[in-house]
Amino acid sequence: EKIALLGLLGLAVSGYECTRYEFAEIKADIEIDQCGFYDYLDDIFLVDPSICGGNTTCMNNHTHYSHDINIIDIMETYHGIYCIENLPKIEREYYMLYPGSKCNSDRDCYIYRHKYNFKENTTNKGCKSGVCQGFEKDESFEFGYVYDMKVHFCNPGLFAKEEKKGLNYNNYTCVEQYKEGHQCSNSSQCTNDCVCVNSECTKIGSLKHGAKFNMTNYAHEDRPSLACESLYSKLLNYYKKNITEYQCDDPPKSINGQAAECQKDSDCKVSDGSHTHCDCGLSGKKYCELAEGDDYALEFNKFYKQWFLSPEVSNCNAIGRFHDECIYDYMSKNLSTYYDYYFILKKNYHLIKGADEKLVKVLAPRLYSLNQTINGDNDEDSSRLIGIFYA
Repeated sequence: EKIALLGLLGLAVSGYECTRYEFAEIKADIEIDQCGFYDYLDDIFLVDPSICGGNTTCMNNHTHYSHDINIIDIMETYHGIYCIENLPKIEREYYMLYPGSKCNSDRDCYIYRHKYNFKENTTNKGCKSGVCQGFEKDESFEFGYVYDMKVHFCNPGLFAKEEKKGLNYNNYTCVEQYKEGHQCSNSSQCTNDCVCVNSECTKIGSLKHGAKFNMTNYAHEDRPSLACESLYSKLLNYYKKNITEYQCDDPPKSINGQAAECQKDSDCKVSDGSHTHCDCGLSGKKYCELAEGDDYALEFNKFYKQWFLSPEVSNCNAIGRFHDECIYDYMSKNLSTYYDYYFILKKNYHLIKGADEKLVKVLAPRLYSLNQTINGDNDEDSSRLIGIFYA
């Protein structure tokens, strides 16, 4: 569809540092269903809900999944938005999924994509009945690769125990994960409600503030900080032989308060001496990203912890439990509502702060919908939403 003419008169205003988002009457000489347009000339995004008729509503229909749940995709790509009847489901990327994750084809599964790194044939592994299948209990495999990826290939409830090293391949057997209190050398060996800390499988969220622990040959997927009640730890010391010492602590907060107004990144000071980023938002002003200890980030941590302690986490394998793909496959509906809501606020609150509530409803409809679910169905231009956002 070609739009012949847009009524953008009187909008040529210069001197704005951020893109503006505004309501306007958009005129066209043909019937259209696009209700949001980006004007490159004046760096302004215009929204006209009156274009939508019948059962349709003007809302951001970009639902491509990302690890940041980018609900305001429009702010990065400047795609137009359209009149739609219902908010579509989030579109996932089926790519490199671990055993236990839901899939559409073999190529979605991590084990299938690395089939040539196994010494034996793995044609029976991949996407079976809509779920990525790995190696079963007591099943052995030989794998050769430059990185230590053995934790990626066992089915849920299992970990890859090394049997022997070879010249080009190492031999592993998938065995049951260890329960809380059992000796361990990495977190994949522990049941999904635990991580390996001080060589012991330790319940997630169980260590009190100030508790110290050592890590040997630290790997990102070990996630030792999850053992802390705050889900956060600070580095204390480096020792020889790849040993590091950590201490459970409160996560650092934004010095100037949550999502303070800013002009540059250095304005966004955090209590640990670092800084977050200063970004333009829907209000046309710049605000600081949240720090790990800010209110919405702390609220999100409560529901993140609940995931690991829920029965559904056992559907994911030792590494899949940490990744959004498997989390969203199995997290209960009630928990996922709060998890999504506070994850979006943790990542994107600074983009929404100070914005017209009607714009939030149009450009961040998923957040708006979650808010309505959590705080009630009163749809008076998101009065409840604003009560939360401007607290």
